[in-house]
Amino acid sequence: MDIVDIFDVSYEGAGVGKLDGQIVFVPKTLPGERVEVEIEKRTSKFLTAVAKNIIVPSPQRIKPACPHFDVCGGCDFQHCKEEYERALKRQILQKELKKVGFDGDVQFHPSNNRLHYRNKIKFEVCGDKLGYFKAKSHNFFEVDQCPIADEKISAAFLKIKEFVAENHFESLKNVYIKIVDETTYVCFLFEKNAPKMQKNVKFCVILWCFLLLEMFWKTTKQKLFALLERQKMTSGRFLR
Repeated sequence: MDIVDIFDVSYEGAGVGKLDGQIVFVPKTLPGERVEVEIEKRTSKFLTAVAKNIIVPSPQRIKPACPHFDVCGGCDFQHCKEEYERALKRQILQKELKKVGFDGDVQFHPSNNRLHYRNKIKFEVCGDKLGYFKAKSHNFFEVDQCPIADEKISAAFLKIKEFVAENHFESLKNVYIKIVDETTYVCFLFEKNAPKMQKNVKFCVILWCFLLLEMFWKTTKQKLFALLERQKMTSGRFLR
């Protein structure tokens, strides 16, 4: 183990320190912290490490809202106070813009909510389970919720998760859920080389979508639209 003092934050959100004169990136750490790290990767220009122990925590450090924050690659700043997160993001943006010759003021328009603000979520499918990949990897982990997802997405996700687990779909790659106005869009994305779905399986998915639509309308007065897709999807195709 090595001891590193974090003095900056990278554009990807990782803490930046030095070890034996070489730059080291330590995700989930904050400027001003002293951390005990384990080196994961060495290159001629930099090191990457994982924090094993926060020896001296930043006064800005808080407990993350998400139980998966330490492994998930989706969020980088849940471990700090909201105002400090905004300051760090503004600092990152200013530094990156300065590299291309812009040295003016940066206006910042934060979301009104720190949680439940995402209107589109892509879930990975592994067997009969839904979840995400760990940071910078394709290592799957299952989730039961995502605190940054819109609450309408969370409500749909629980039903979709149950449905996928019960029906054992082959070649199901991703499930996308998106909120547009008052409509919840759901897309089941299968592998490109997946065999054509049997009629009874396709009927089962469509029937379930109607049942989900009915449930949503009765409980939330919220519209629902579901789509089956076998090819690589773009946002535009998803909305049509």
